[in-house]
Amino acid sequence: MKTKEEYNKLKKTYNLPDFENLNIDFHIDDIEELSYIFLQKIRIKITEKIDFYKEIMSTIVQPETNLRDLYEAKYVNDNTKETAYTLFKELMLIIRNSNLVSINNGEEENAKFIIDSYNSYVKLKPSIKTHVAKLKTAWEKDTDIKNDLSYFG
Repeated sequence: MKTKEEYNKLKKTYNLPDFENLNIDFHIDDIEELSYIFLQKIRIKITEKIDFYKEIMSTIVQPETNLRDLYEAKYVNDNTKETAYTLFKELMLIIRNSNLVSINNGEEENAKFIIDSYNSYVKLKPSIKTHVAKLKTAWEKDTDIKNDLSYFG
């Protein structure tokens, strides 16, 4: 409960998003240490989740040579790659913005990052979900190991 109380004080000062909405997406209620770096810790949690989805988009655009990526690549068309690349760039912009904010790490800069990145994430979320669902669908297909691993001879 202290996390929410601390957040709501800062929310009034900086006009931050609602605690509940931010918590649903970024699990900020598990931040234990409440201090002057509270907003910094929220920024870091947001950046971690954004980075997670950025990596998924990266493997759609440029698969690695591991079994998961090679399998999924068979079910990704050029249009999906293009939209994943656009998403990748938008997610990278959020990450680089976080990197920039971390240099000075001021409370006001962190608050602005939280507001801006949350608003961006809300807009990107449906597209992220669409791409992840396409990858999930690939794993639901009935395949056999000979076809999936045919490149091994």
